[in-house]
Amino acid sequence: MRTRPLVTLCAALALVPAVAAGCGSDDGGDGGGEPPRPAEQIDIGDPITATNEDAAGVVGPGATEAPEAGVVEGGPDESQLEDIAPPDEEALAQGSNRCSAPDAQPSASTLRETASSIRCLLNAERRSRGLRPLRSNSRLARAARLHSRDMVSKRYFSHDARDGRSMLDRIRAAGYLRARAAFTVGENIGWGSGSLASPRALVRAWMDSPPHRANILHRRYREIGIGLVLGAPSPGVSGAAVTATTNFGG
Repeated sequence: MRTRPLVTLCAALALVPAVAAGCGSDDGGDGGGEPPRPAEQIDIGDPITATNEDAAGVVGPGATEAPEAGVVEGGPDESQLEDIAPPDEEALAQGSNRCSAPDAQPSASTLRETASSIRCLLNAERRSRGLRPLRSNSRLARAARLHSRDMVSKRYFSHDARDGRSMLDRIRAAGYLRARAAFTVGENIGWGSGSLASPRALVRAWMDSPPHRANILHRRYREIGIGLVLGAPSPGVSGAAVTATTNFGG
């Protein structure tokens, strides 16, 4: 049986007609079970950011709560985009020439290379707009990797974990917010199978969504952590798949 490629993202509006509304919804609406999946599918909800511009004090990795003053958790501010700047296909193409294996399907032995290629492609989009590139951060990467693993093992697709932990909880637990009185962090998630699991396919899908693009092109962000895990967060997916979490920090 031939495997059909799939891609799923968490974003804010549908990019293709006749897809399920919301994040991770498999309800066909007629009680007849899961409908056949199209060869290419994108389901989108809301990316997420958290900011603490005003609160004084230190947020430590062992803290049970973030400072209340100045903390806002929700979708990214799309006004950060200049006229909702469209994806720069030329930048993506030029970046692909410099980035390692942009069209390769990830495997157990190439996840590190795949993460590096994703960051390289995202930075090509940022450089094309005069933004400084994102450097890799090990704490953000740990938070991202653990979330991708949790989504795959527990079969859900959301910024909030099954145990109620939020994106901010996970990044704080990883130690990223230590000694930061002010911060801005964000997260994009996505998964794909077959040809749509490649770095280029995932980055193009994120860039095609204005809210995800707002995270990628946020001027405040300086660092990124990319967590990749083989497998899909949804049951019934045939063939090789990869689940990706990207955590941004600044």
